[in-house]
Amino acid sequence: MNKTASLFVGALTIGAALSMTSCSDDARFIGSWTALSPIDVAVSMPDVTRATSLVTIDFLQNEHKNGGPVTISGKLDVVKSMAIDSATTCRMNVPATATVSGTWTYDVDDDDDLLLSLDMSTLKVSVDENAITCPGLPAGVQPDSIKAIVAKACEHELTDAAYTDFSRFAVIDDVEVDKSGNKMSFEIHSPETEIYFIKAE
Repeated sequence: MNKTASLFVGALTIGAALSMTSCSDDARFIGSWTALSPIDVAVSMPDVTRATSLVTIDFLQNEHKNGGPVTISGKLDVVKSMAIDSATTCRMNVPATATVSGTWTYDVDDDDDLLLSLDMSTLKVSVDENAITCPGLPAGVQPDSIKAIVAKACEHELTDAAYTDFSRFAVIDDVEVDKSGNKMSFEIHSPETEIYFIKAE
C-alpha cells in the first residue's frame, strides 16, 4: 500500500472512530423524564376497575459513557371494589408508588436501542394509606378503620403488577429525543407500546 493510500485509510479509520465517539457522547436521553400520559396496567390486576401507572425514568451515565444506572418509578392510580361486609361492596381509590433500579447499556446491534438490566430485588411498592378514598362508604363505617386493610390487601397485588409492568422495559427500542432536548419517545414491548416523555426540570 502506497503512502497516499495509507494516509487515506488512516483518515477513514480516525473518522469512523470519531463518529462512534460522537454517537456515544450524544446520549441526549440522559436525565429524568416523565411520561405524558399513564400506562394502563389493569391487565396485571384483573379484579380492579382501573389501574394506571405514570412512569418516570431517570438515566445516569457511567464514566465510560457506555451505560450507567437507571431508575424507573411509577405513580399508580388504582380503583377497585372491596367487600365491606357480606352485603356491601365499596369502591376504593388507592394511590401508590413503585420504584425499581438497575443499569442500562446500548444494544450492540443498534445504538438507538437500550437494554435495561433491572434488579427486581430493589422493587418497592408503597401504598399511600392516608390518601385512600372510599366514596360511597356506608353510613357508620369509619374510613380509617378499613384504610389499613385496603392498603395491605393492595400492596401485594400492586407489587406483582409493578413487576410485570417494569419487566416490559428490559428492551427499549427507537429512543428519540427532539431537537430541543425536552421531549423523548421510545417503544417497550409485551404488548408493543410507544411512550412519550417530557424532561423533568
